[in-house]
Amino acid sequence: MKDHSQNHSDAVHADRGVEHQLREKDEDFHLIFETMPIGWADHQMVFDADNNPIDYIFLRVNGAFERFTGLTRGAILGKRVTDVIPGIRDANPNLIAL
Repeated sequence: MKDHSQNHSDAVHADRGVEHQLREKDEDFHLIFETMPIGWADHQMVFDADNNPIDYIFLRVNGAFERFTGLTRGAILGKRVTDVIPGIRDANPNLIAL
């Protein structure tokens, strides 16, 4: 008969190993994201009551995005693009709809 406490211990160790591997992969992704020469931003779309896209919120940007746009993380993260760049909807009405 197998010792159930050993099975639990093995499962806990396996879970910790998976967590460690996931943390390493996340760190690898973060390093690539931060050092790549291509500007990149992660956004959350904002929709109206009819499910039409009306805005987006900056969630993450990399250093290249900051350099290319002049927009800094501290000034834009968590904010809507229409607040960060007033008049953007008028200047390019299809930008948010894309």
